[in-house]
Amino acid sequence: MYIHYLSTPPAPQDIKLYDHYNNRECLHCHLGARSFEEGVVHTADPSLLPAIKANQVSCMSSGCHETVHDLASLKNAKFWGGGLRF
Repeated sequence: MYIHYLSTPPAPQDIKLYDHYNNRECLHCHLGARSFEEGVVHTADPSLLPAIKANQVSCMSSGCHETVHDLASLKNAKFWGGGLRF
């Protein structure tokens, strides 16, 4: 889902989705990744990972990955710095 603006984009707090966020946007990159497929939180409940993959449980659920919407404090977020894990 992409939104294009013909003028100045709105302030982050004013951006609202017009439809539910589809997990396919996350799964496009994360599906198959060891950190996703074998992550402790994703595998703690055996029904969670299949529900995420079927878009029945949102990646954006409270307590999961809502940080993606927290644009105001994104500059303070910790991100992966690179390097390979085997």
